[in-house]
Amino acid sequence: MKLFQSQLGRPNSILYNRWLLYFVMFVAIGNLFMGLMGGHYLFVAYFALIGFVLTFFSKNMIVILVLAVALSNILRVVFVGTALEGMEEKKIEGFKEANDSKTDSKTDEKKTSEKKAELVDSLKGDAKDLMSAQKTIIQGFQEIEPYMEKAETLIQSIDETTKKLKEVNATTVSG
Repeated sequence: MKLFQSQLGRPNSILYNRWLLYFVMFVAIGNLFMGLMGGHYLFVAYFALIGFVLTFFSKNMIVILVLAVALSNILRVVFVGTALEGMEEKKIEGFKEANDSKTDSKTDEKKTSEKKAELVDSLKGDAKDLMSAQKTIIQGFQEIEPYMEKAETLIQSIDETTKKLKEVNATTVSG
């Protein structure tokens, strides 16, 4: 009897394997993460709801997680229509459609190159605007520079006056 039981008194079954639990948990978390990143919030809600309901029927987390992942993915396929997001089914019937797809790819390449050209033109315009802004700032500093020099001399004279007043105050208090 001890031969068929683990140290914790549970049957030595794959449903009680710790490493399988970790793997299933990793798959479930990855599946939830992909659902969140893909914007399938209903899928995540199905997963949580199915997992919650399954806890009333089984206490084995491997069973709960596997069924929650499987059932929520089946529901996603049924409601969304496909499990392969971003994949488009293309039917090529004859030479004409194949030829059309070649022209479509050429059109797509042309659109892409036009977008790149627009982006480069936009960046050039932004660079010109930045250069004019820099010139304006430099001119502003050049106009302010004489006033800054006057302010520096004023601050120096105030410092000298403050030192003289402290000396006078020190001599009158001590004398």
